[in-house]
Amino acid sequence: MVGGVLVFLGASSLGDTPDTRDTTAQVASYFRTNRTTVFVGCVLFGLGLLVVLAVCARIATLLDATGQAGIARFVQSAGTVAATLMLATVVLINASLSYVIGDEAPDMAKGLFELTLVATPLIALALAGLVGVTALGLARASSGRRWFVILSTAIAVAHLVGRLVGSLRTVLTRRAAAGLPPLAGRLAARLGPRSPST
Repeated sequence: MVGGVLVFLGASSLGDTPDTRDTTAQVASYFRTNRTTVFVGCVLFGLGLLVVLAVCARIATLLDATGQAGIARFVQSAGTVAATLMLATVVLINASLSYVIGDEAPDMAKGLFELTLVATPLIALALAGLVGVTALGLARASSGRRWFVILSTAIAVAHLVGRLVGSLRTVLTRRAAAGLPPLAGRLAARLGPRSPST
């Protein structure tokens, strides 16, 4: 709970981050202007990730003690992957943009900021795996409360589906902005005209 709150507060402290359609100058300006709040957000986010890793280790220990060694290792690994991805793509990049890149290398700002967005589906996959497998381990060991198992499963599915839908929407929006035909239209053009049914 504490880790989740710290991560939430850290992400909230980053503020209303730039839009993908903003220019690199606007992105650099955002990180120069909001330097202090971004740094505070990065610290809170990092502390939250440490707590999440500690919780994952505790869950893995509990699952291992109930005979779920494989699931316990997966929980520990998924937590480590998720925390590493968030540390590298959210904390490190945002801190770098605020600390030096926004001021001294503004031409790199948008490209680096876009990395934080590209990593989101990968982070979502690791988090969904972490929550889902934790629920599975607790259910198999009959050591978790039923409501917690159901809630964890629902959160894992919602998180995964939400991120996949968001990623798909981003791809389709960019295709439309670039003037490219919709995917269905391109597929139909490749397959050729339909033959009349008899």
